[in-house]
Amino acid sequence: MNKVKKESDNYLRYLILLFLVTTSFLPFSNVISWGSDYAGYILQAKAIHNFDTQEFINTQNFLINLSENPKYPIYTPIGMPLLISVSSFLTKFDMYLVRIIIPISVFFVSLIIYKKNKRYPFLYSLIFVLHPTIIAQYKDAILTESLATMFFLMGLLNKNNKLKLCFFLFSILIRPSFVIFVICDIIFEQKKVIKNLLLTFLSLILINVLTRSIFNMNFYGLYDTRLSDNETFGIVAILVDNIKTILSFEKILLLINELARLFIGFTTNINFVIGIFLIGFLIYIRNKYSLMIIIFSMFHLIWETPSLVRYFIPLLAISFFAFDDFLEIRKIKNNDIIKYFFVLIIAFNLVQLNNSINILENQTGPHQQESKEMLDFVTNSHNENIFSFHSPRTLRLLTNKNSYWLDGDIHKDTVIICYLKESDCKVNENYKIIFKNNLYVISDNE
Repeated sequence: MNKVKKESDNYLRYLILLFLVTTSFLPFSNVISWGSDYAGYILQAKAIHNFDTQEFINTQNFLINLSENPKYPIYTPIGMPLLISVSSFLTKFDMYLVRIIIPISVFFVSLIIYKKNKRYPFLYSLIFVLHPTIIAQYKDAILTESLATMFFLMGLLNKNNKLKLCFFLFSILIRPSFVIFVICDIIFEQKKVIKNLLLTFLSLILINVLTRSIFNMNFYGLYDTRLSDNETFGIVAILVDNIKTILSFEKILLLINELARLFIGFTTNINFVIGIFLIGFLIYIRNKYSLMIIIFSMFHLIWETPSLVRYFIPLLAISFFAFDDFLEIRKIKNNDIIKYFFVLIIAFNLVQLNNSINILENQTGPHQQESKEMLDFVTNSHNENIFSFHSPRTLRLLTNKNSYWLDGDIHKDTVIICYLKESDCKVNENYKIIFKNNLYVISDNE
């Protein structure tokens, strides 16, 4: 009877988690930011689907080299585009439908957190699904972090070695930086370390041979090749160069502040103090999960980005395992203070969610009426020239027009789309305005 009641309670909690994920996603379902990572994945998925990846790479090379300081990869790690391509019979490459993969993966991560922890599993799961960092993924269409986290956790907690390896490989194909987590797990398990490391890397080498043969793409993506003539080791060259150029005291401060922002969900004047406390606590508890968090964080000291929180999403999920393992090993009894603290966090997350929904009308992106007018004008334009835009991949996805990020010299015959939220839109000499509304000015060379 007790077993039946326990199962019934579990199913009720699954339904509550599903309800919360769904209701927290729905307000954002028709809103999407200009952030263009999702556009890059979908463009690459279309190329994979049509087996014209070489043409895609050539176009990317051309467009990226029009920018003085390229912000985007030539092509991304292959896992996410491949999944979008395979599922295109359901999504038709529609960015709003593709984005549904985020709440699905958030739900499954919350289930794993609930099923695999012992002390406060349901409270952990509630904190995760309602956390501001998780909610922010919905409007920004951050596709990869939660999905890669889901596959990694499925591998981490799987006892079948073959399935474990498969899930680990899926996570690495989506986010290659997850190889850090995989290496940590293999080493901390202390069972057949050399064999498992070799098996993992040989599998990745074989996968790379296949992706190079079929799609002419490395599984881990291709970034700016200006630092290296070797496509295979280009990413290594970038990381080595970053050690010399971006590893600094300011970068360390950023990491500490971003780690704090990840866990509390917003920026405060004491983020640095909170970050130091978190790092100290992770070092103090010294278990497999806390060390994974520290090592993964340290890697991002040499990853160039103005914000780290989105890359730290897996750390949020893993932190529940770190804390739960700490309570179990130290045999710390369940404490009402801890429980009430978690309830307070959940209540605060709900307030943050409500605030996020209330300011959605201020969210800029392709969903806005002015943006739709601009996109319709560009789509229906017979102008075959190249366009410049602050979010070139998204413009290319939605209009099928080649576009680049203008940060230097203007390429010949460029049609300039100026976003009034970001600049004053001074029309260049010999250019005339061909479209204007409250948010955009489009000017063309006479």
